[in-house]
Amino acid sequence: MPRYFIQDDVQYDVLNLPSGFIVNSDLVLSCMGLSELPDLTTVEVRGNLYLDHNNLTSLIGAPAKIGRSLFADHNRLKTLQGCPQIVPMLFSVDYNNLETLEHGPIRTKGYNCRNNFLQTLHHIAQNQMICLDCRNNRLTSLKYAPFMVNTAKYSGNKIPIKSALEYETLLALYHDVLERGLIKTY
Repeated sequence: MPRYFIQDDVQYDVLNLPSGFIVNSDLVLSCMGLSELPDLTTVEVRGNLYLDHNNLTSLIGAPAKIGRSLFADHNRLKTLQGCPQIVPMLFSVDYNNLETLEHGPIRTKGYNCRNNFLQTLHHIAQNQMICLDCRNNRLTSLKYAPFMVNTAKYSGNKIPIKSALEYETLLALYHDVLERGLIKTY
């Protein structure tokens, strides 16, 4: 991926942005062979943050403020430490080495964490979401799964049928309340 981008007729190095810098569009750090992020903690990204297809083991150094989605798929993430607390659209960490969602965002509209080593969904955001995709992990329960979700995918786990049915019942109740207009989503 290109290491430089132009904003306001000035060329910037994506790995050396000035403190307090505002990226008015997407910040793309995909496919750069990164094993760690540069310090972007004071940088604001108003678009999407692309960190996919690297060798990251954590999100330490990530911007604290993102305007849309964060994509960190196909890395070696073992922890979500350094993750922004709010990811307004989609938070995607598919195909990593995560065993826990601790330090992940507390608010997001979509959460993709499929193909990891998760045994629990403890610490997952509990706000209203459009989608949750936690397929192909090591889950044996949906105990902490958010139920205010439009679409939930959790196949490829070892979840007992009773647990899945209980979760589906919660989802159905949520959708019924939505249809009756008792609560509003985004």
